[in-house]
Amino acid sequence: MRFENRERIAAPRERVWDLLMDVPRAAGLMPGVGEVAAQEDGSYVATMSVKLGPVSLSLQGKVTLEVRDQENYHAVMRLEGADRRVGGSATATIDVALTSPEDGETQMDVVTNANLMGRLGQFGLPLIKKKASATVTEFVRNLANAA
Repeated sequence: MRFENRERIAAPRERVWDLLMDVPRAAGLMPGVGEVAAQEDGSYVATMSVKLGPVSLSLQGKVTLEVRDQENYHAVMRLEGADRRVGGSATATIDVALTSPEDGETQMDVVTNANLMGRLGQFGLPLIKKKASATVTEFVRNLANAA
C-alpha cells in the first residue's frame, strides 16, 4: 500500500528537521506511540497502539533511520512491527522531504509504502487508509505545535 501526504507547518524548515531527526521526541508526537528506546546500532525499538475498527493492536517493533540528508532535508525511515496477539506484522518505508514554500513555513511531503502480513493484512484498504491519514494529520498538528 502506498500513502501520500502533503502538509504545511507554520515553522521554519530547520526547526522541523531538527525535531524530526530527534526520533524519540518526534515519535512521541505520533498518536499511539509509547516507549521509544535507542539501540547501540543506531536504531530504536518502540511500541504503538492502534485501533482499526473494532480491533485494538499493540505493535512492537524497530525504527531505523536509513537516510538522513540534512543538506536536502530528506529522510527515509524503515519501520518493522508485529502484534503477537493478533498474529500479524507490518513493515513500512517512510520517505520525508521538507521544502520552504514561504519564509517561516515548511511543506512536508510524506510517501509511505507499507506491507501488512498475517491477520493485519485482512483489514480493508479503505479502513487502513482512513486511519493512516488521520494519524499523519494528528502527527503533523502535534509537530507544528512542538516546533
